[in-house]
Amino acid sequence: MEKELTYLLLNEKASIKDALMYIKNNQSRHIFVTSDNEKVIGVISEGDIISALLKGCDLSSRILDLTNSSFIYLSEVDAEDKSKILSILKQGILIIPVIDNDMKLVKIINYLEYLD
Repeated sequence: MEKELTYLLLNEKASIKDALMYIKNNQSRHIFVTSDNEKVIGVISEGDIISALLKGCDLSSRILDLTNSSFIYLSEVDAEDKSKILSILKQGILIIPVIDNDMKLVKIINYLEYLD
């Protein structure tokens, strides 16, 4: 994994406060949640956190409870297919994680790369 991608990854044991700090610093409005062996197990958006806080979670709550494990991603092979990328972007997804066979983050495809 490229070192610059670590700002998008946060361990499942982290708190909501930790997630907010990462989101503020990575400016993507999302983080990818990882297991202890660094496999991506889900995603959390800024909106997910706001909803959780409004429902009574506090900043010390663990992010695992908020994690969306049914997230959209591409394999390394599919990441070369522009039509698949555009199809996902048309769904309103702003960043697409590219995951290897071990479910580890390889790179991110950002919608800004595909603006005409």
